[in-house]
Amino acid sequence: MFFRKIKNESERKGGLFFRKNNQEVNPLSYGIPIGIAIGCGIGVTLHNLAIGIGVGVAIGVAFSTLRKNKSQDNKDTKDKDQSL
Repeated sequence: MFFRKIKNESERKGGLFFRKNNQEVNPLSYGIPIGIAIGCGIGVTLHNLAIGIGVGVAIGVAFSTLRKNKSQDNKDTKDKDQSL
């Protein structure tokens, strides 16, 4: 009723985090929730949840930036290999 059947693969748009060709839509959408989860664990350990969440957001942004840079480097390497 609410869902329509996909007739072929070309109609598939991709998911929340990844597109059809395994390219990330937004790296922060993946890194920040993981960072917040880690930060909550740190905050509970320190008995200060606000500091833990702040640290978690910083970890999430750093993690996302590293993933983005790594994927860009891999893409550049593949382009160089194909041009040779």
